[in-house]
Amino acid sequence: LDADGDGSLTGKELWRAASLTNASHAKIALLDAQSASLEHIRFLQRRLITVWAGTPADPRAVYSMVTAGPNGIVTTAPGAVIAAMESLDEGIIMARPTYITGHRGQPGDTTENTLSSAKHAYVSGANAIENDVYLTTDGVLVIDHDGTTGRLYNQNLTVERCTWAELQALSFKNPVNLEDGEGMATLEQFFTEFKGKDVVHFIEIKSSQTAIVAAVKALAEQLDVVEQCVVITFNANIRDEMARTWPEMSCGYLTGFSDQGSANANIQSVALSVWKDNNTFNPSYGGGSAAFVQAMRDAEYRGITFWPWTVRDQGLMDTYMKQGINGDTTDYSMWASKYALCVTQSDLSAKAGSRVALSPVVPRVRMASVPFCRWKSIRRSSTSKSTLPSFLNGVTRATIEPSRLRISMFFSFASAIWMRLFHWAAMARRSSWARRRALSARDLASSSRPLGSTSSVAK
Repeated sequence: LDADGDGSLTGKELWRAASLTNASHAKIALLDAQSASLEHIRFLQRRLITVWAGTPADPRAVYSMVTAGPNGIVTTAPGAVIAAMESLDEGIIMARPTYITGHRGQPGDTTENTLSSAKHAYVSGANAIENDVYLTTDGVLVIDHDGTTGRLYNQNLTVERCTWAELQALSFKNPVNLEDGEGMATLEQFFTEFKGKDVVHFIEIKSSQTAIVAAVKALAEQLDVVEQCVVITFNANIRDEMARTWPEMSCGYLTGFSDQGSANANIQSVALSVWKDNNTFNPSYGGGSAAFVQAMRDAEYRGITFWPWTVRDQGLMDTYMKQGINGDTTDYSMWASKYALCVTQSDLSAKAGSRVALSPVVPRVRMASVPFCRWKSIRRSSTSKSTLPSFLNGVTRATIEPSRLRISMFFSFASAIWMRLFHWAAMARRSSWARRRALSARDLASSSRPLGSTSSVAK
């Protein structure tokens, strides 16, 4: 993977692994132990690649690989891996978090499919931003869900019968949290805004014009953002065109899940729906039924991952997190700010009899999501009664990461006050927000099913 031989892997080098996997009509990338770090595994998983990793039998290496969160582990010592996994409470869901996709940005508090909506999803910590793409008569890729403009805009036009100039002239009927004068966005604006940022574009091709595939590919290559892209679609013709024109790009099939009456019938139905065009399985959400969960687990053995849409119920989002779903597409990315992304451990040297304080590092959150992220500092001394939740007992250093940007303590106080006022106003508009609750350390241990007793790791 290290094409330039510098001893590290860049995003482009990792994307090469993803593109070679896709172009080979495969969904599983098998990484060697050296390449299979937590960061590299997550990079590929967020681009719809199933990651299996090799590991030696050394106990430290085994625990490191288990907590790096691959979809599968290939080893000559399966007993050591099974023992490591069984030493953890309830499984290892925390090691492989559910990736959050902002559906049309963050329409829970901002007009959908706008650049502002996408920015707000990113600030809330979304791993990906979904948008809906059409092609104008003059070849501009624009962002719109319906294909007609009457629901959101002041005129009712058919998007793909218009020029970009005609669509630019439209204004929103009821704009919510937009910049002054903000109107319909283009895919180029999305690509430019988020270029180089830690976020993936889930590009839903709504158009039935197969020429749009080449147009999206050309724009992504022109702006050098290919490694930040994934394509999803309902359209069978678009799926076929992706396989012909852009086979190296990850593609998700938007579909549904229907219980066929048995586990064998369900996995056969899922597999046959996606294997032809080498897609992931992106169903309308099934409510977390037992049949759905079993099909998800059976599919993952076969390299197929599940990315359901669109989750608009916070309780269901919690359920999916516990079940280990690969990704959630939601209108409310801010709900996920309460979830921990990982628990890490490190060695500690201390003099016998000394007191050692154990505490989470300051959560890494994007600035404006501070009001949505409530956390408690957890401290204890090595000689006092433990006040840590069970999953942190024995861990010498824990990092709890509700989302992904270092917080500036100087900025956070003033920002939190302003954003809290904004948040209250938004809650008044959205009564469903009233169900949101803070996640205490005890809640975290019980509801997110994180890594269990890790004393053998930190020993």
